[in-house]
Amino acid sequence: MQKRLKLNIQLFGAGASASTSLTSTVGNKATLSVSFTENSTNITANTSNITCNGSIHMVTGNYSQTSSPMIYLYWHDNHNNSDVLIASKNPQSIAKQGTVSLSGTFDVAHNDDGTLYGYAFCSWVYNASNKYVPRSGSTYTANTRLTDIPRSTNAPSFTGYIGQAVGIGLARNSSSFTHTLRYAFGGLSGTIATNVATNYTWNIPTTFYGQIGNNRSGIGTIYVDTYNGQTLIGTTANTFTANVNESIAKLQISVSSVVDTDNAIIELTGSNTKFVANASNCQISFNITSPSNASVSSLRINGVGISANTRSYTINNITSKTITISATDSRNYTTDYVYTIADNNWVSYVPVSVRGTVVRTDGVSGHVHLDFNGNYWSGNFGSTSNTLTVQYRYQKESESWSNWLPSGGMSYTTSGTTYQQQNTMTITNINTSNAYTFELRAIDKINTTGATYTYVVDRAVPVAWWNNTYFTVNNILRYTNMSQTSLEDLKKNFKELGDVMDVVKHFKIYSYNYKDEKDTERKHYGFVIPTSKNSKFEVPEQVVAKGDEGIDPYAMCSILWRAVQEQQEEIEELKKKIV
Repeated sequence: MQKRLKLNIQLFGAGASASTSLTSTVGNKATLSVSFTENSTNITANTSNITCNGSIHMVTGNYSQTSSPMIYLYWHDNHNNSDVLIASKNPQSIAKQGTVSLSGTFDVAHNDDGTLYGYAFCSWVYNASNKYVPRSGSTYTANTRLTDIPRSTNAPSFTGYIGQAVGIGLARNSSSFTHTLRYAFGGLSGTIATNVATNYTWNIPTTFYGQIGNNRSGIGTIYVDTYNGQTLIGTTANTFTANVNESIAKLQISVSSVVDTDNAIIELTGSNTKFVANASNCQISFNITSPSNASVSSLRINGVGISANTRSYTINNITSKTITISATDSRNYTTDYVYTIADNNWVSYVPVSVRGTVVRTDGVSGHVHLDFNGNYWSGNFGSTSNTLTVQYRYQKESESWSNWLPSGGMSYTTSGTTYQQQNTMTITNINTSNAYTFELRAIDKINTTGATYTYVVDRAVPVAWWNNTYFTVNNILRYTNMSQTSLEDLKKNFKELGDVMDVVKHFKIYSYNYKDEKDTERKHYGFVIPTSKNSKFEVPEQVVAKGDEGIDPYAMCSILWRAVQEQQEEIEELKKKIV
């Protein structure tokens, strides 16, 4: 056999051909040809069906009666990497323009990845001495890439929720293929399913929560092993996303107990599971669990922030039968749990209160009128009915408080959740010259120390009265004459008053009306104290009273007294001159 000249030309196609010329000793010419055609592919078997053809054609001359020439047809591919004899013949004679042909059809196996390169070649072998027979030679087709056969199924990319089902679709390349599905997620790995055809529903494991920390999603890898029967064809991989579904992953809250911790209230209701609005100290105990490996980052009860580790909380003086627990987890998902106290375990109590007024009846008598009202719930707590006692006490300025009066309480009438005094109460013996502080208190079964209200009564407004005999104010201040204290023991810095006639002569006396009087009313007479620097009025400083707003009558009389003395002295001097 001649040395083959293999052309390693990788061309994509489904067939190829080639030829070469051969020559005999005497110059007879022949053409050696070869070709192959890819007829079809078998995805399941991973094979191609090939037809190879070879021939030798005497172009000039002929030969006969020779037993030794041979023509061979071969196939060679990169899967088996060997020459496969397809056909052979022993043409003992070939006429001029005669042709000897041979062919074969067969299946060739592709590589595991579905690819295959191959070529056909034809060899003419003659080593005898007949000078008319062409010498040996071979011809090769190009090394050609056959049609790729789809093999391993591509792994899909998908997104699903942890703890929930997700569909995995597989576009397999043969109906006989099956698959094993595997995963890797964080530090976890495992088999999803085996013997899968085209679809599988996978419940993404809740153990994935532990791989994503406080994130809301994570990325994993899915592996698809493709099998043909028991034979592994290949493996492909792709990524998938596992998300946290807030609706099933956020914190779960449950209440274990709700009780009143106030023993005084329990005595009134008869049960620690019955609650009095605005009075009971409601202790709620609860549990918080996470189905997604999250932690509690913040906690609020009825809007009040408390420690995230708290699992028992007391609401003092609870005002609503609805309790809202809000828990936020480390992924910033918030769960709101609402607990509602049953109507038959809720007492709509209104806290007792009191308001009132205390006013003097007049400015003369020592009487005051007392009126009061407030809120009062008159129902039954469960074991005990509510009661109300309203009392007052007073404190004269700079003195101690009186006792609470009356001892049995004052009378009142109720309407719904309010009450008011039945009749205005008159209190006597209240001095008109002193201020008093009155305090009201209302006591019920809940507020046993009493709700209080304070009201101040000022001193009485002075009422003056006089006649020819005496002068009186509120029947307390009463006198028949009035004088300014002038005892030596109360005075110092004595200095005899000098001449004052110029003072008397200089300053003018005016008649006037006050601005709140009519112009026709009786006139007043006296000095006018100026209220501005540019005023035309003047007044002797010697007679201005302390405070600069009035006249000191005693000072004015004293100056006038001295003026009279000066005039008398002048009169007596004049008398001496006349005599």
